[in-house]
Amino acid sequence: TDSNRMMPDSQLLQLRSANPDMILLNGCEYQNPKSHLIFLGLSQVINKKNTPNAEDAIRKAKAQGAVVIAAHPW
Repeated sequence: TDSNRMMPDSQLLQLRSANPDMILLNGCEYQNPKSHLIFLGLSQVINKKNTPNAEDAIRKAKAQGAVVIAAHPW
């Protein structure tokens, strides 16, 4: 995943076509001063610019059906 941005859908579709045996999900690493989270399975980007609060970002990610993972132990 990239920080605060997602792969374009067209690029993800190409990767899926080239790798039919792999499960490829779009997502991003959400970062704000207190949190680094990985969101997998997003349909729309969630970042600190559009959602500065991590708890709100987690709610938005879950509403999109995404998996939320703590990226770092701090």
